[in-house]
Amino acid sequence: MLSEKYLESSELQRYSKFLMEHESKALLESYGIRTASCVFVKNEKELLDALKLVGFPAVLKVASRRIVHKSEVGGVRFVKSEEEALKNFRDLISIEFVEGINVQPMLERGLEIFIGIAEDVQFGSFLAIGLGGFFLEALKDYSIRLVPVSRKDVESMLEELISKDIFDYRGKRFDKKAIIELALKVSEIVEKENILEMDLNPVFVYENGYAVADARIVIGKRRNFERKTKSPIFNPKKVAVIGASNNPIKVGYAILQSLKTNRSIEIYPVNPALYEIDGFKVFKSLKELPEIDLAIIALPAEKVVETVENLIGKAKEVLIVSAGFKEAEVEEGKEREKKLMEMSEKIRIIGPNVFGFVNVLQRINASFTPEFNKLKPGKIALVSQSGGICHYVLHKFNDVGFSYIIHLGNRCDIDFPDVFEFLSKDEKTRVVTVYVEGLENGRAFFEELKKITSSGKFAVVMKAGRSRVADKASLSHTGSIAGDYKIFTSALKQAGAIVAESPTELIDIAILLEKFGRVRNVAIVTIQAGLGIVFADLLEKNGGKIIELSDKTIEELKKILPPLTLRENPLDLSFSGLEIPKLKKILELLKNDKKVDVVVFCYAVAPPSWVIPEEVMNELFKDEIVVYISEKEDFEKKKKKLNCILFDSIERASLALARLSHSFN
Repeated sequence: MLSEKYLESSELQRYSKFLMEHESKALLESYGIRTASCVFVKNEKELLDALKLVGFPAVLKVASRRIVHKSEVGGVRFVKSEEEALKNFRDLISIEFVEGINVQPMLERGLEIFIGIAEDVQFGSFLAIGLGGFFLEALKDYSIRLVPVSRKDVESMLEELISKDIFDYRGKRFDKKAIIELALKVSEIVEKENILEMDLNPVFVYENGYAVADARIVIGKRRNFERKTKSPIFNPKKVAVIGASNNPIKVGYAILQSLKTNRSIEIYPVNPALYEIDGFKVFKSLKELPEIDLAIIALPAEKVVETVENLIGKAKEVLIVSAGFKEAEVEEGKEREKKLMEMSEKIRIIGPNVFGFVNVLQRINASFTPEFNKLKPGKIALVSQSGGICHYVLHKFNDVGFSYIIHLGNRCDIDFPDVFEFLSKDEKTRVVTVYVEGLENGRAFFEELKKITSSGKFAVVMKAGRSRVADKASLSHTGSIAGDYKIFTSALKQAGAIVAESPTELIDIAILLEKFGRVRNVAIVTIQAGLGIVFADLLEKNGGKIIELSDKTIEELKKILPPLTLRENPLDLSFSGLEIPKLKKILELLKNDKKVDVVVFCYAVAPPSWVIPEEVMNELFKDEIVVYISEKEDFEKKKKKLNCILFDSIERASLALARLSHSFN
């Protein structure tokens, strides 16, 4: 590695793998990066020789492997003469732990930016870009992507900055392209060298080009995130229920009720105290079982490890409902889970601490909640670290079509990457929704999530554990590390996923993705102006885009609508919207406008003369989103009968659309 070449051998090297500034800059320049080159000196004669090369004005900086921030010890001096340089040299060389002084020319000041590399415990190396110098600490305006980055990644990073317009400010244009090239080069260096950290701050950006004024690099072995993915079984034909019960309040009874609706599955209840449950023969021991695909374990935690061990070679996969493992934060729980992880080399394990999974497409409900059998089959999959979120979705979205509902719990074996790989290949799943609290291998999560989006499917992810209290709760809930939210969301964007911030939003976005796919530009229509205005405000506030209609569409609208209406986006049709032929023509115009991806119709039910008949609504609204404000009973009736996507609030519809519009722009 070149990085080792620039690490000078010294006694202080024992304390750090920290490259001093002149070493860091030498490494950068070997890759073609322009820096303010340093001359490293240890005595006054070397100082004077260096100044002859550098000239005045010059900058003197302390060089030390122990001093990370030079400014904190007064370690940076600007000098204009030999006399001034000698005086400052004597001061600087006397500072504790200083190994020498770096001498460099004073650069012309430009736009100050920061480019950095660091390593996250879950995701590995990441690149950060933001305003540099004082502004980095004061404004904290920076964006992040995982290394390696692409040109598209860097461009989107710069667009995320609050200060993005500073590259073209008051008629002065700074070289944004040069910074993109620098970021790509830095990413390349990290991939080729043993670099853990790198701070280039400030980098002066000019109208043409840039110069790295200061550099700090730490070398060392980067984290290895390699893992073998396993193929989970979500379509078992032979299922054993270990701990089956005939007591209706027991979990082992509920699991049988969930499974038995599928007559194509062979079910093997196991309980040494019973002979028969609901017509199913009960097996006394594991030894009596034939080879099976899946064993669902509903036993006390202290019996689980031995049971799994006895199922090795008999079952391909076990699903452990039982709790009392690492999430319990007691030593015996952690020890049990450690033993399960060791056994996972020989058998696939889902859980522990799960309610189960539901293959809605094949009507296989391998869970302790029979109500999941009521779900409609569809193209949305939910992968959740929380069983509670799965049940929230069951009750809140029971009219939505799902392909799979998968609860992972503690994830001692089968984890998000395994399920993502499975779903990326599943032809009937179009949208993958994910609820995550914490991760141990964020890089594998990221890489497999990318496979979903690159396969032409969509992914929507909600991350919990952002607050200090929630972070602590997620640890006790799933035994996970919640991690840094900014790094997490940046990784999601880089993987092509959409970030949701609530369970309702998670599924609302998925519903729109299944119907419309990518949505960038929205057209809004209403017969009540206030609804359209509020929708537009909320959409734009949350990052969505209201498109300007094409000239041709506006010209046609003016032929149909009188001047008292609003004939640009958002459209207020007023009483004209109650003339059904006109409304139909307007909707067709908007849908045929190539600039428009989706049309939203907002309507709050008014007095009888303003009511749009149900049969008319069913004919008119098929490929639109309709925000329909009415009594709850009327809304539920319309939702069952109409073919369009119906929302009961402006807030929900606008927020879900904003997330889509923002993500794909």
